[in-house]
Amino acid sequence: MNLPKLNIKEKNKELNKESNTDKEQKTKDYGVTMAHFRRSLISGAIVGAIVVLIAVVSTAMPYAITIDGDAICYVRNKEKAGKVTQKIIQDYLPEGTTLQAVEMEGDFTVDSVSLSKVFTVDCVSVDEATKIVKSKLENPDEFGATEEGKSVKAVSGANKAVDDLVLKAEASDGSEAEVKPVTEEKVEPADAKAEDKASEDANKEEVKSEEKTEDADEETVDKTDHVGEDPAIALLSTAMVTEEYDAEVEYIKDDTMLAGDSEVVSEGKKGVHDVLRQYRTVNGEIVETTDLQTETVKEAEPKVVKKGTLGLPDGEDWKTFEGDPIFNDGEALTKTALNYLGAPYKYGGYSLTTGIDCVQFIRQMYAKYGIKLPNGKNALKHVGTAVSFANAQPGDIICYSNHYAIYLGDNKIVHATSKGGVKVRNNAQFRKIVTVRRIPRN
Repeated sequence: MNLPKLNIKEKNKELNKESNTDKEQKTKDYGVTMAHFRRSLISGAIVGAIVVLIAVVSTAMPYAITIDGDAICYVRNKEKAGKVTQKIIQDYLPEGTTLQAVEMEGDFTVDSVSLSKVFTVDCVSVDEATKIVKSKLENPDEFGATEEGKSVKAVSGANKAVDDLVLKAEASDGSEAEVKPVTEEKVEPADAKAEDKASEDANKEEVKSEEKTEDADEETVDKTDHVGEDPAIALLSTAMVTEEYDAEVEYIKDDTMLAGDSEVVSEGKKGVHDVLRQYRTVNGEIVETTDLQTETVKEAEPKVVKKGTLGLPDGEDWKTFEGDPIFNDGEALTKTALNYLGAPYKYGGYSLTTGIDCVQFIRQMYAKYGIKLPNGKNALKHVGTAVSFANAQPGDIICYSNHYAIYLGDNKIVHATSKGGVKVRNNAQFRKIVTVRRIPRN
């Protein structure tokens, strides 16, 4: 059997040729892959650069702080605008209180400027911006806008609410406080209303006219109210306050004292309570406080005061009356006179403590009820109206030849005598009575 002769050299050539073809194909495939990879790298780098650029621009975009339609200052970016708002809130927050809510009143906005103005506005620091804004809020009539701010209507989204733009105010305890911007009520133009009414039934023209007039008046009021509203930052905050308090005064009626007179029986003692107090602050000024909750730590003891009723005018409350008593009851005057039993006697004396005579004693008793009697030894015999002793009433003046007394009733008198000072005598007729005088009652 003859086998074919194997040509080893030719076989090697064929194998080498196949190997070179595979290498060329692999090299070509590798080149395509690398080309795709390089293109991908370049595309990714471009996209990344754009993202970074957008981030940088948005981060560095100046923000305008706008009040009443005027940009009063600019800060470098949104973060700094937020810091300005936070700093103002902290400055306006009453010391020792915890922030609960923030309310922006009036036209107060914060927003980024348009791209055309990014490189033309002058930005200030957070501290400087805070001073400017506070000055505007506290002195709205004495502060002007920046030159750039006079065209603030070019700012994008100028009506956006502050809480949308900046942040929610952070409370003192780290929680978020509620931010409530005041939104401007949209006023419908009078022309639009007229057009709407024109489409109604022609038979209601008179009614339509009246409604139109009323609506126009309402619109005028709305616009006037809005124009008059000054911008403000209003804060609600709370604090627990420990303070002393007084109990309500306790009054005791005393029918032997003159109306309007008082005497302290006991001073009482202060109590202590804890109060959860809410503060409403507008531009740093506390305008209202409300006690939300009170817990007593120590009970107060009431002050006790005696108050008189003698000569109390009709319709007056004896507890609160502070005026002068009136002479409307002779019985009241006799009670007052009996309070001075034992006062020393002194001829020609005027003092209930150091000495007084019979005439001055009567004059001073009537003076306590607003009645001014004439002075002089015989003058009392001619005052008021003469009555008989049989008809004498308590408070009448009993006139003797050279002595005077106040009638108590039941044939008794009270008088100032050289023998024992002011005292009661059980026999009004112990000497001859010249006349009995009655002073008119009020």
